[in-house]
Amino acid sequence: MAQRNETAIGATRPEIIRAREAELAAAEADLQLAQEAATRDQALEQRGVRSQAVIEQSARNLAAAERKVEAAQAQLDLARGGASPEERAVAAAQVDQARAAIGQAEANIDELNVTAPQGGQVTGRMVELGENVGAGAPLFTIVDLDGTWFTFNIRENLLGGLKVGDRLRVQVPALDAEIDAAVTLINAQGDFASWRATRATGDFDLRSFEVRAAPATPVPGLRPGMSALIRPAEAEGE
Repeated sequence: MAQRNETAIGATRPEIIRAREAELAAAEADLQLAQEAATRDQALEQRGVRSQAVIEQSARNLAAAERKVEAAQAQLDLARGGASPEERAVAAAQVDQARAAIGQAEANIDELNVTAPQGGQVTGRMVELGENVGAGAPLFTIVDLDGTWFTFNIRENLLGGLKVGDRLRVQVPALDAEIDAAVTLINAQGDFASWRATRATGDFDLRSFEVRAAPATPVPGLRPGMSALIRPAEAEGE
């Protein structure tokens, strides 16, 4: 729209130019008639046939016809030249502003394409279609099914010297299978997960530890949230 406006300002319709040319031609014709009338009245005035008042009126008519020609010529020049430099500058500024608005709109559209930080399966959606969200707000929950692991909360007196790298046999009832897994993390949990002593003497609080184990090989059908039971690998033959 702004570009069309700039083009329109920079050019004049041919019909307008032809109209101004016709006005100039009519003004020139009137000037010629006024010149002829003034010449005739002067000749008659020398013969004593025309009064001084008629001669003065003829001169005024001639001057008016000349001014009319000048005005028609100026209108024609204006039509041929188009808009003034100031009007062209304003139109160009409007084009630049429109282009800047288009660039901002394109940038906004690019920001609408949200890329997930990892591959996986969408398991939850936090927003609805058309809802406005702020920067940093979560949109979806994505689970990486190729990077699953088991998490267990074990009381410290049941760890039995378990350490990172030990192998565990993990039973998954949902799959009716036992899975070989390796311990990857042993981390003490906060005081909220401690087992408090029930007797005033002869007993002590027990901490709970998070034990994380990763399957040795990918397990088809294993999904987050499934229950799992563990036992040390060396107890397998008992």
